[in-house]
Amino acid sequence: MVVGFAIVAAWELVTAAGVIGFRRPIYNALALVGNMLGLAVLFLMLNAQFLFAAQVIVYAGAV
Repeated sequence: MVVGFAIVAAWELVTAAGVIGFRRPIYNALALVGNMLGLAVLFLMLNAQFLFAAQVIVYAGAV
């Protein structure tokens, strides 16, 4: 569980840096989707299935 959290947290940091670091807007949007999906995985690890589904459908789907 801790190793999985560390992997997802590292993914979150990398994609968050990508959101502000890339110059092209399409790369920013893809990094934002990756960040939103990482957050959804964190919700799933916390056994919050509804928040996982809402995060994927509403937020990641909107980008």
